[in-house]
Amino acid sequence: MQRGSQDESPREPQPGGARSCGLRWLAGLALVLLLAGTWGPAIAGAGYTFDDNEGVLANPAINGAHSPLSAFGRDYWEHHGGAGHYRPLAQLSLALDHRIATALQAPSSAAHDDPPPAWVFRTSGLALHVLVVLFAALLGRQLTRGAGRVYLPFLLAVFAVHPLQADVAAWISARSSTLALLPGLALAWVALRRPSSARRAFLCAGLATLLGLLAKEDGYLSGLLVLAALAARRSSTAVPCEAGHGAEGQGLLGSAQGGAEQKDVAPVSAPHPAGLHAGAPHESPAPKRPEGRAGGRSPAAQHVQLAALLGAGLGLALALGMRGLALGTWLPAAPHAPLAGEPLGERLLMGLAALGNGVLGIFNPAFTVPIHRAEHLGVEPFTLVAAGLAILLVAGLAWHHRRTAAGWWFALVLAAWLPFTQLVPAGEVLAPRFFYAPLLCFTLGLAAAERRPHAATRTLGLLLLVVACYVPLARQDAAMYTDRASFARSVIARHPADARAWNDLGVAHLEAGERLLARRALERAVRLDATYGRPHSNLGSLALEDGDLARAEAHFEAAARLGPGNPVAFANLGAFRLRQDEHAAARAAYARAVELAPGLAAAWRGLGRALLALDETAAGAAALERALAHDPTDVRARELLEGLED
Repeated sequence: MQRGSQDESPREPQPGGARSCGLRWLAGLALVLLLAGTWGPAIAGAGYTFDDNEGVLANPAINGAHSPLSAFGRDYWEHHGGAGHYRPLAQLSLALDHRIATALQAPSSAAHDDPPPAWVFRTSGLALHVLVVLFAALLGRQLTRGAGRVYLPFLLAVFAVHPLQADVAAWISARSSTLALLPGLALAWVALRRPSSARRAFLCAGLATLLGLLAKEDGYLSGLLVLAALAARRSSTAVPCEAGHGAEGQGLLGSAQGGAEQKDVAPVSAPHPAGLHAGAPHESPAPKRPEGRAGGRSPAAQHVQLAALLGAGLGLALALGMRGLALGTWLPAAPHAPLAGEPLGERLLMGLAALGNGVLGIFNPAFTVPIHRAEHLGVEPFTLVAAGLAILLVAGLAWHHRRTAAGWWFALVLAAWLPFTQLVPAGEVLAPRFFYAPLLCFTLGLAAAERRPHAATRTLGLLLLVVACYVPLARQDAAMYTDRASFARSVIARHPADARAWNDLGVAHLEAGERLLARRALERAVRLDATYGRPHSNLGSLALEDGDLARAEAHFEAAARLGPGNPVAFANLGAFRLRQDEHAAARAAYARAVELAPGLAAAWRGLGRALLALDETAAGAAALERALAHDPTDVRARELLEGLED
């Protein structure tokens, strides 16, 4: 009996079905243990790194100052001026981790205002990476046949422990990359479960698109994953993967000799379909072509594809609408992007250079620097050639396999590379996590492209050798994310003239109470880039602590002059003016700070103090109320406001 476009004829179970299922579970367990052994050591004893303090610990939607649901109405970086990042799901995930970490924090540590233990955040981030790999295995198996199923777990192991993955596996703030991809993988797998239906396709594609975009701006790939998976399932060579389909029923780690063994086994007789005469020759009937256009897809299959497309469109509209309501603009935009002021042609060239550097870095472990800024990436001919060859190779593979599942996976690689084009200027030009989605899609494409019936032992051995080489390199690269100083040193080791990295190292020394080392690093940053204002703010704070008011004033003024878009620089200048009883100048500096960063609670409190000193009581009270609205835990602002009420 045939239903829709699916072959529902009864099949007797094959003897190897239980063994195949057991091998699949064994493969999944092996992947989990491999990831835990590779990235687990990065969790023990590690702290917060790079911008985790500002982006996680100081984020009011994460640290409990605001309700976690407030993440749906704010920029991720609203408390620091905004960065055009609408990522409520990432904030919700981090807020949950923060609550768990706070509950597990030792009372003595909490009494000293120490941050909650970082291992909770890191364990959660690694768990997300593990889930991505496992759902990729489940989805890939449904769209892979023959030897590809045997290669699939080995290829995923190479992907999972590649040194580039240190970004998402060991850095707390990078979890948005896994969260943006996970809904698409999980819901694509659900969408392919039997029986397929238009309703399921609509819901899965819509939810995948919505959830992906609520996690990160490149989450559009989640919706495309569902659409591509449904299209690949309907391809002429993409068959359902169930135990009991002869050679197609091999497990996730099926035996390379399984096909040869099947030759010696007599085929199991299937029940006679209705209408066949008992005396007819005993052979399986050819599957009926679905009714509809000859050689084309059935109307039922077309309805499923159309429903998925409509669902993805609705998810996209909802995500963009929510973004527009929260940030005032529905299109992704990074207001302080390094290439924001460049013409489109220059951005495209820089995007190609970034792609070329990344492609070369896939084969070069030295690439795994946490971040590459625009000044690190010259538009060199060899990087442009590498980018062009990579695009041509993947496009050629997509075209060659266009009638199979592999073609859809390779097409998704090209879709995942869109952020590199810098059509919309991004806050960063290149980082290892940018290759997370493209590498995963390419890995699944390689498995799906393998059509031979048996796996080659030599290939499996080579893949195991690659994994064995990558594991120590991955552990080494994960150490870069141990703390803020390690992160900065890893960038400096590759780019010693990076003034921003030297400033980050100075901040790390300041947080550790190492004032002399901090001063040296910050002064090095000033010497390397005389136009960079942030180290001046930090040097001004050091001078103020030393009581050198003249030097502090010079640094604070330089920071504001060199960083006209930096709200922290103006807030620091306002604090200095307020300390010097220059209330009018303090008001002007604080006003500029809150103009740049309406969510900066400390600047609102400072503005309130300056206004009160100028006898502008009503305006001062309003500013203090704004400070408490952005940070209800601001004790000083609350005390000042209560003093006015008395």
